[in-house]
Amino acid sequence: MSSNSYVNLATSAHPATILYLVDISGSMQASMPGGKSRIEVVKDAIQTSYAAMLKYSLKQGKVRPRYRIGMIAYESELYDVYDGILEIDKIISQGIPNLTPQRKTDMAKAFRYAIKLIQDDLKEWTQQWKDECPPPMVINITDCEYAEETPDPEPFARQLQDITVADGNVLVENIFVTDQIVLTNTDVKEWRGYRFNETTGDAYGDKLLAMSSPLPSSFAQIMNEQQGLKLREGTAMMFPGVSLEFIKTAFVVGTATGGQIPSAAPLRPKTWQEHD
Repeated sequence: MSSNSYVNLATSAHPATILYLVDISGSMQASMPGGKSRIEVVKDAIQTSYAAMLKYSLKQGKVRPRYRIGMIAYESELYDVYDGILEIDKIISQGIPNLTPQRKTDMAKAFRYAIKLIQDDLKEWTQQWKDECPPPMVINITDCEYAEETPDPEPFARQLQDITVADGNVLVENIFVTDQIVLTNTDVKEWRGYRFNETTGDAYGDKLLAMSSPLPSSFAQIMNEQQGLKLREGTAMMFPGVSLEFIKTAFVVGTATGGQIPSAAPLRPKTWQEHD
């Protein structure tokens, strides 16, 4: 990673591309502190994230294409929620999808599809975008209770991180949605972040830590200054999703609030042939 990496800012001329991977396996029905299920807490955080991106995209009453969003919901099947990567105004009109937990987790399949989706998308980028856009970011939101008979997702997360544009490599962030780990400080404003030589105290959490990108220093500076955090140098892009507040913070773009986003049509499985 060069010292000049990760300095490009998202604008309507060179937008940020964010791809959400959302675990909708059966274990995401488990309750979190406060009584809501893991998937309901995730949906609340996604709505907050969308509202923030919409706020940042408004200029003179018009929504500018500052962000491009894709979403892959996954369990045993894949669901390409928006059928590709769309501009923020089209995402808002479609709303939060009907994310209903079911069956087992195949996280590796989700990462393999993410590789294909981003590689195909980059082929369509103009030279200006290749030079001036921030690198795509993949945000995986999961309790990481993936089925043992499925492939290890870590090699595919690393393949994603090997994809690069002028401003840096694709960033992979993992949000571990759980109430099974204990933090020494449960105040997100005081949390220092995980480093790669540390342990989360949970085997699933340690797996996600190993699958994460290093947090660029430019990102850490912005998050510390604008959100009042205390993230250390060398922090991994892995957040413990132990509460809604932690999950909101992990979405990076802020905690702006907005109106209700309309519900969307039920998900349909994605027909896709994987190739080794």
